[in-house]
Amino acid sequence: MRWGDTSANHPIVLTVLEHEACDDRLVNEVHGFITRCAAQAGAHLTDYVVTRGTAVLCAGPSRVDVLLTVATAAGYLTEVTVDGRTAYKLVDDDPEFLHLRLRAEVEWERQRRTDNSNPALIVPVRLRDGDGCRWCGKVVNWAAKTGARSGTYDHLVPGSPATVDTYVVACRGCNSSRKDGSHPRAAGELLPVPVRPYFSPYSCDWLEANAWRKTNGCTVPPRPRKVITPGNPAPGHEPGATTAGQRPDTQSRNARTHHGASTGSTPVSASPAAQAQRPDTQSENAQNPNLTSTRPDSQSDHAPNPVRPDTQPGNATHDDQHKPASCQDPVRKPQDPTRREGTDPVRPGRDGTGRDGSGREPSPTPPLGDMPSPSRSPTHRGRGRRSRRRHTTGHHHQENP
Repeated sequence: MRWGDTSANHPIVLTVLEHEACDDRLVNEVHGFITRCAAQAGAHLTDYVVTRGTAVLCAGPSRVDVLLTVATAAGYLTEVTVDGRTAYKLVDDDPEFLHLRLRAEVEWERQRRTDNSNPALIVPVRLRDGDGCRWCGKVVNWAAKTGARSGTYDHLVPGSPATVDTYVVACRGCNSSRKDGSHPRAAGELLPVPVRPYFSPYSCDWLEANAWRKTNGCTVPPRPRKVITPGNPAPGHEPGATTAGQRPDTQSRNARTHHGASTGSTPVSASPAAQAQRPDTQSENAQNPNLTSTRPDSQSDHAPNPVRPDTQPGNATHDDQHKPASCQDPVRKPQDPTRREGTDPVRPGRDGTGRDGSGREPSPTPPLGDMPSPSRSPTHRGRGRRSRRRHTTGHHHQENP
C-alpha cells in the first residue's frame, strides 16, 4: 500500500470538510480510518476490497457507521456486494492518491523469484543460451544487480510458471520493456539458440561451483579465449540470423557459393582440404611463390591447378619460351645461365645463400677469345711511380750531402 506525496491535500480528503457532521477531528479521523483499511487490504491481497468486519476492526463498533458514511460520501469508498455480503471498495482510479498491489501482480512476482532461484531451470537455460541476451544478442553482466546490461531471466509466457523451453537469458533492459508480453522496444523477434554460446569467466565459475550441476553431471563449458565486455554482441547471437547460431555474413557467403554451383561456375574454394588451410601457410606461400609444401592441404585457394612435375624450376616448357618475361609463371622460371651443377647462384633473401649482394642476375660469361688482354693494373703502376720517386730522392741526397 502506498499513499501519494500529495494525498494530504487531495480533493477527496478536502471533501470531508463539506460534510454536515464535520468538526476539528473528522478529517484526520476519516483519513486514518481509510489508511488502516487500505493496509489491511494490501496485506491480505483483497484487491481494494474492505469487508464489514475489517471496517469494524479499524473504526470501532461505536464509530464505524459514521466513518463509513462520511468516507463513502467523500469518495474514499464505494459500496459493493461480494459473495452476497455488503463490502466496500477503496478508490482505485488514481494511483497518485492511493495505490495497492493486486493479487495477480504479487503472485507473479513471487513466481518469478521462485523460478529465478530454481537450479533445475536456470542451469539448463544458462548452458543453452550462455551469456547472450536472446532479444538483443548482447553480452549480459551477471555480477551487476542493476542497469540495462545486468543479467536476468525472461518468461516467454508472462504470468505462467517457467519451463526450460519458455525461459531465456535476457538483459534487464529488454526484460523490463516487454511488460505487455510483446517483444522489447529496441529489439525484434526472439533470436535462435546459439550453436556455440559464449560463457564469461563469471559464468564458468558459477557453473563449476553449482551443486545441482554436479549432481546431474552437466559438463562445464570451456573458458573463453577472448573476454567480451558486457554490452557488446555475443558470438552466435547476431540479430537477423535465420538459422540457429549462423552469422549473416556466412549466409551471404553460402548463398554466393550456391549461386556459383547452380550456374556452372567453379567456386573459389571447392575442396574441404583447401578450406582447412592454415592462415600462416597462406601468408607464407603469398610471400614466396617458389616455396612448395609437402602437405596436401597447403595448396592455395587461388591456384586450382597443381604444379606438374615437368614444370618445376629449370624445366621450361615450349609454351614458356614464347611467353613474355612478365607473363611467365614464377614457379617455372628458366634456369640461371651462370648456374653450374652442384652450385647455387649467390642471391640474398629466402632462397639465397645468405651472403650480401644486389640480387640481380649476372650476365653470361663472355668467351675467352673475346676478352681483352690484361694490362698492368693501376695498383702496379702506382707502386712503380712510388718506387722511382724514392729512388730519385735518394740519389739527390747522395749528390748534395
